[in-house]
Amino acid sequence: MNKKITALLLASAIFFTPVVSSAENSEENFANNAKNIEQNIEKSEYTAEQFINILGKEARRIGQENNIYASVMIAQACLESGFGKSGLSQNPNNNLFGIKGEYNGNSSDFQTWEDYGGRVDIVDSFRIYPSFKESMEDYADLLLKGSDFDENYYSGAWKSNASTYQEATAALTGRYATDSQYANKLNKLIEDYNLASFDYPVSYTVKEKNKENLLTISEKTGISLEELKEFNPEIKDENKFLRKDKTIILRSEYYKENFKSPVSTEFKVLNDFNTSITENKFKGLDLEVPYNTYVYSINRGEVVKVSEDNSNGKYIVIQHENGLLSHYSNLDNVYINVGDKVTDTDIIGNIKGDKESNKAILSFSIAASIGSNFVNPKLFLDI
Repeated sequence: MNKKITALLLASAIFFTPVVSSAENSEENFANNAKNIEQNIEKSEYTAEQFINILGKEARRIGQENNIYASVMIAQACLESGFGKSGLSQNPNNNLFGIKGEYNGNSSDFQTWEDYGGRVDIVDSFRIYPSFKESMEDYADLLLKGSDFDENYYSGAWKSNASTYQEATAALTGRYATDSQYANKLNKLIEDYNLASFDYPVSYTVKEKNKENLLTISEKTGISLEELKEFNPEIKDENKFLRKDKTIILRSEYYKENFKSPVSTEFKVLNDFNTSITENKFKGLDLEVPYNTYVYSINRGEVVKVSEDNSNGKYIVIQHENGLLSHYSNLDNVYINVGDKVTDTDIIGNIKGDKESNKAILSFSIAASIGSNFVNPKLFLDI
């Protein structure tokens, strides 16, 4: 068999090109696989923020469930895959972390390199996954179970053994990767993209009906009852059992550090949280902004509703990775669709208002559910 081997490098990320598809190991499969990889590389247009947005929610969950740092997991995925642009990370491979071997019997051979006091080019087999989700779960499994010869091989990166993400990245250097600068590269990614925000829970989902209330959640999470009441004002009785799947907000410091204003212009808050000067049914804040103002998402998330009615006008609802939903009402133009992934740099709509007075009113709300369980936006944004 004639095999063309190519290795592409971008910054510190390795772009792998397949040598042979090992599932059936045929000339036809190899040709099809190579063609798919080339097409995926051309089509891949992830920005760094979009790639992080795709991984964030699952990474937070997997990190919390497996005693590992989600920030380190995301940083490794960014570094190893070039923010999702490497052939190894794209369909049909979906291998974010450069993990070698087989996954459910599936693998591909790629050219890569190792650092043994100098660069050494090699060809090795890498696992193929159905999606990014399985890739991240397999990564967590690898860190927890270690290697064949030492089950504690990666234990230095566990939260229980590493008090900071910096200690975790140091523990991975020379073990997960032979690159002597591996920890420095990961730490810079974590700092540049504020990935440490994924390392702690910001919301809690009630798991069983009529078995959990604010008191039990306070005991489980270590967050005071007073804070929980402040973040979840719709719950008046801390002893009342909560419905299954209800989202309870745990922390507001995360939001103030990571949520941005919905407008880039100067604005004036016209009301307090308990009153409204408009007919808007979404409880929140009315912001006076200049005529023809663009509206932005307050953070990365997914558009879950775009609609229009008599009380809210044109409006948008965005689900953020932490369980909260932001609502933007009284819009004149909407520039996004349900299912779109957005970041805080994306313009989602526009509000015109009155040109002569140079004024418009944006109604802005934050809630734990679409159209209900509203909370004071001032708890989450510096406004």
